[in-house]
Amino acid sequence: MIKALGAMLIVGSCSFAGFFFGEKYSGRVEQLRQLISALQMLQTEIGYTATPIIEVLPGLIQQTGPPVSLIFSGTKANLENGAGLTAGEAWQKALERARGQLDLERSDLRILQRLSSSLGVGGREEHLQSLKLTQQQLSHQEREAAENRVKYERLYKTMGVLVGLALVLVFI
Repeated sequence: MIKALGAMLIVGSCSFAGFFFGEKYSGRVEQLRQLISALQMLQTEIGYTATPIIEVLPGLIQQTGPPVSLIFSGTKANLENGAGLTAGEAWQKALERARGQLDLERSDLRILQRLSSSLGVGGREEHLQSLKLTQQQLSHQEREAAENRVKYERLYKTMGVLVGLALVLVFI
């Protein structure tokens, strides 16, 4: 009875670990899609209605789910706290704060960090070009992430179960 319970715990824990690591691939794809969509909305608001970034952020927060919304809510909070930060500095700080909760890779984060250098400086056209470039780069990252998800998500999930079963066989 105790051996069976121990075997179930081992298989269950290894399976959970495999599913946990496999889900990171799905999370990255979803977060990149949310970011692309949010940046398209930001580009539309800046381009067609000339709405200031601070006024667009509440809509972006609602449009995106956690943890991506943490970037936009953090940016909004940084701009409103009266520290005199530019939009780019507020974005950078919010991105650093949200980094640990995102499933994004370093290359994804570098693209988002580069966007901070153009936010709040220059004119509307510079903002629009920067947002468009960032969207294109994130779209490329999203396609790559979707390919990796297909390759590795199932692998991690299957390996978790198989490693658990192998450990049980070793201990028996």
